[in-house]
Amino acid sequence: RFHLVRNVRDVLCQLMMRQNRLLRSRTLAAPPSSAPSPENDAYAGCRLRLLPHLEGKKSGRRKLTSQLRLPSAQESSWMLLRPEKLKDEEKEVVELLRRLAPEVARARELALNFVGMIRGRRPDELRRWLIDALRSEIPELVSFANGLTDDVSAVKAALEYEWSQGQVEGQVHRLKMIKRQMYGRGKLDLLRARVLYAA
Repeated sequence: RFHLVRNVRDVLCQLMMRQNRLLRSRTLAAPPSSAPSPENDAYAGCRLRLLPHLEGKKSGRRKLTSQLRLPSAQESSWMLLRPEKLKDEEKEVVELLRRLAPEVARARELALNFVGMIRGRRPDELRRWLIDALRSEIPELVSFANGLTDDVSAVKAALEYEWSQGQVEGQVHRLKMIKRQMYGRGKLDLLRARVLYAA
């Protein structure tokens, strides 16, 4: 379940990397004031303001006429999936993204529905969600839905059963951490000794 939620966040990140390139043509943005983002998100750090024909529209709080920082794709994907944890400025950015890019609004709706289905463990909703995602014609979501369809039995099992591989994942990460501390100099016998000592 953890990986499914993470995967849908990655899908939103890929979508926003594509959308950030398009948003430049729909907004007025100043050049980035700092070095490019490590994820090569070309417009992360830009300041956005609405084009004149959009400035008259209001949100539920106030006009979206102030300059807003265009977040990186990674930041955007987090904001789109965690509406309950957003600050006022972040809510404003999300509203702007939704209005400038209808694909973002639709993708956000589908992603939130998917996360709710996973966390609520509602397998009966999976088939409907897959159909909606495929019909959305959003390339990233279509690809994700096709991948889930190929492994639909495993996805259903994650929704139907309460078991989790969380303990296994935790042990794997602990083992990797111990191995990294050895900087590649230790062999299997030393790694085994360190794992047993740490336990």
